Amino acid sequence: TVAIMHAKCRSHGLDLNYAKGKTEAMFRFQGRNAVQWRQQLYLDQKLNLGEGFWQHIDIPVTSKYAHLGVVHASNCSHEPELAYRLGRARAALQECRKQILQQKAIQPGTRWQLAKSLVLSRLFYAAEVWPVLTNTQMNKIHNFVMKVARVILGCENYAGTQHWTDS
Repeated sequence: TVAIMHAKCRSHGLDLNYAKGKTEAMFRFQGRNAVQWRQQLYLDQKLNLGEGFWQHIDIPVTSKYAHLGVVHASNCSHEPELAYRLGRARAALQECRKQILQQKAIQPGTRWQLAKSLVLSRLFYAAEVWPVLTNTQMNKIHNFVMKVARVILGCENYAGTQHWTDS
């Protein structure tokens, strides 16, 4: 329980920070009355730890949190993590698009290596612990990688009828 964890930390001279973003509780309810419990808990958005010393401590409740750069969701969905990774990769693409990836003075192979290092590394961070992705999730990743390739090849705004794919 939290009381045991708190006492153990105090015995080693550590104080836990119960502020939002520092210590948060995440729950996954299943079975009968799960919906009501979930609604009540997330409506309050905090969990009071009890009486005595604990009555003044409320731990914020969250449905997702980031730990070591990876987003975890209470429903075990990978969507928040994938959205976060794609967002980070899009931001990295924007940062280096004109100055690096679209520079004709740099060979396309070198630009691709730079894109893998500067952009795709943000997308695939901690991918080794990802669950098996759905087809929709794979398509999102595939579309982004193809976008990076089109930026490097200078055909991202191609208006013709021909489609650029990895085939």
